[in-house]
Amino acid sequence: MHRLLSASFFFIVAVAASIPACATVRNVPKQYSTIQAAVDAAQPGDIVRINGGTYHESVLILNTFNIEIDGENGASMVGNMTPAQASFDIFSPGNSVHGLSVSNYDVGIALQASGRIYNNVISGCNIGLYTSVFGDGVNLPAPTSLDHNTVRSNGDGIFIDNCENVTAASNTVVMNGLNVGGVGITVQFSDTCRVTGNVVPMNGEGILAFFGTTGCTFSNNVSVANQGLDAEDDNDGANTWSNNVFDAGKTSGI
Repeated sequence: MHRLLSASFFFIVAVAASIPACATVRNVPKQYSTIQAAVDAAQPGDIVRINGGTYHESVLILNTFNIEIDGENGASMVGNMTPAQASFDIFSPGNSVHGLSVSNYDVGIALQASGRIYNNVISGCNIGLYTSVFGDGVNLPAPTSLDHNTVRSNGDGIFIDNCENVTAASNTVVMNGLNVGGVGITVQFSDTCRVTGNVVPMNGEGILAFFGTTGCTFSNNVSVANQGLDAEDDNDGANTWSNNVFDAGKTSGI
């Protein structure tokens, strides 16, 4: 009996040792006066928690990996429309941003490495949500997800540019590009991407698969009541469209 209890004890210790330490929560502004300072201090697995308030920053994530940016209690980021300015410009993989209201930037959120952007409200920017995540020509990058965001009243809504393995899902993309020819969701020069389950009404144009887009899937989207076309594919059958809802006579190349 004694030997059995000892073995059990050492098993429990070994399992406990294998469990990673709890993430550090880095609070803005209580612990860090700026979001950038909290991001720079963060280690993989940490959470940067942005508490309620308005922040006038443009945050660069260059060598910080696998952290969570968590906006809470109405946290908002407001820019000044400086060219190429984004609320977050993310170049490191594995990061996520959620829970923020973002407005008045050149680009609302720019994601240039694999990660996840979700549950944000992005408005009043030249481009709401931009991503450019490509593999090495042989291997796909890790999956990237743009999901459950509200992207409204921007020059362009969601812009997927030169991407692989990116999914835009369950977003509400509304009133982007009105009277200036902007597009709700654009995919260009990309492959193996998915646009699914999005609601895309009342934009300049709804969903556009621009030249150089191949092997992408567009499914279960509702794109209606747009000023121009509800959907357009310029790639002559190179992509798959299924189970979408469009207004009659308002598609091209589908």
